[in-house]
Amino acid sequence: MLWITIVLVTLISTIFHKLERVIGFIAFVGIGYLVGTPNYNYNGDAVVYLNSFMTKADNFESGYNWLTNWAGQFLDYSTFRLYSSLIVYILLFCAILLFTKKVSLIALFYSISMFPFDNEQVRNGMVSLFILLGAYFLVKWERKGIIPAILIIYFGSYFHSLALIFLLLPLLWMIKENIEKNFKIYFIILSGIAIASEVLGSFNLTSFLSSFLMKFGNRNDAATNVVTVYNDGGRSISLWFLFYFITLIMIFTFYKINCDKEKNIHQFFLCSIILWTGSLILLTISFDYLRILRVVSFFYLFLIASLMTEVDKRTERVLFTMGLITSLLLFEAQVLTYGMTLQQWKSIIGLI
Repeated sequence: MLWITIVLVTLISTIFHKLERVIGFIAFVGIGYLVGTPNYNYNGDAVVYLNSFMTKADNFESGYNWLTNWAGQFLDYSTFRLYSSLIVYILLFCAILLFTKKVSLIALFYSISMFPFDNEQVRNGMVSLFILLGAYFLVKWERKGIIPAILIIYFGSYFHSLALIFLLLPLLWMIKENIEKNFKIYFIILSGIAIASEVLGSFNLTSFLSSFLMKFGNRNDAATNVVTVYNDGGRSISLWFLFYFITLIMIFTFYKINCDKEKNIHQFFLCSIILWTGSLILLTISFDYLRILRVVSFFYLFLIASLMTEVDKRTERVLFTMGLITSLLLFEAQVLTYGMTLQQWKSIIGLI
């Protein structure tokens, strides 16, 4: 019932533009509570985290291992997961607030498109926090924010190696004007490579990623996992093209309703879509890399929120509809990817 309440309350707040920050805060606290109180009978990842916590197995990145080993001196895993999840999602609320006051809008779309899957992959929420903070320095400080952004995002890799991929964002930000000017060319080239990789095979990407993580990763088995766990060849071409279709919707939204008042956010969105499109190539190796797309989705939501402050009521409704459709498509694509059952879904939203 809590998840349903969050969706309904944030929907009402978004439609009537009432208490958007307060409701957004309450929503993210509720999401933190749901993430912090999983159903261990249906949440397989939660059991893995529990066993690692109990045995001090150090199965994850060194920062997360240190945190759990330290907390294990004072707390059992259930308490640690609840407290840490609440802290992460309160801080995530604060990071989102740096970008937009329309937090209830972000909470609504996040609850649909990302929460059900971040609920299982709990470190995804942690790493999102560091990536958003790094992105904030880029958007607000521009070139002066590049070094702080690199440091913050890299620090996030101590909790999830996924952050290493996002070190590309500060590099892309250095050529943001060029990307804005030539975005269509870059997108067509990357799309061509991604489609060819899906149809013909992903070449030697696996060995490259494995070598990269051996040098820069903060998890002992990260490079091995690329070869063994995250190398299943994806699910199907039709599912891959669903993610590509979502990409086109995002780009269509940008070009259909574009304004110049929030230029930095709009430029950052284009940089993030370059990363998203490149990540479609990784999906040809394994659909587990869609974790990258989930984080990038934040920047699409920030684009929606920024545009909604600049347009008339009719266009605002169009933007809301586009955001909702994209969120629902992302949800459906991930359900198909992970093969989520009804029982798993009910456990995630707290019905069982």
